[in-house]
This record gives sequence, C-alpha cells and structure tokens, in this order.
Amino acid sequence: LCIGETTFGGLEDLCATFPGSKVDYGSLIWLTLQRASNAREAIKVMDNLMQTYGYASEGESFSITDAKEVWINEVIGKGTYEKGSVWVAKKIPAGYVSSHANQA
Repeated sequence: LCIGETTFGGLEDLCATFPGSKVDYGSLIWLTLQRASNAREAIKVMDNLMQTYGYASEGESFSITDAKEVWINEVIGKGTYEKGSVWVAKKIPAGYVSSHANQA
C-alpha cells in the first residue's frame, strides 16, 4: 500500500478548520498506512478517521495504490460548519494514467 498527496487548496469557507478537528493530511496518511492493507480499505479507513476525529487541512488529492488498484481520492473539510470531510474517490482503470499537480 502506498499513499501520496498533492494540495489543491479549495473554497475558503471549507479550508477553515472546524474547532476540535484533529487529523491533518500527513497524520491521515500515517494512520491509514498503519490500519489498511489495500487501496479500497484505505479509503474506508480515511473516511472513518476524518468523520470521527475531524479533518484539519485544506483540500488534498490523495493517490492510493496497492498491487492491484490505483485510486485518486479528493478530500476537503467541511469548514467551520461541522466536523468531518467531503470526499470523492475514483478508480483509475487498468491501462490508464492519471496525474495531478501540487498547488503552486
């Protein structure tokens, strides 16, 4: 299992952190790598951590891969409105390539 990330920022209203949110993008990667054994499981673990402990970072695009699958997971917090995150994950089909640039 391997997880990489790039920052995309996002809407200002959603970049603000809900009070008490604990998990930033770096911690999310480390905690997920400790708990998941494949890409699909990693997405579930990430969601559980963010909804339970709150997401405390700007928008991030995570590349999640294992020996069989590659996924892109776009994540942003819910701002000061509520704890948690909003996310969407898309599997990259076999034979295709995906790229995403870090915020410049």
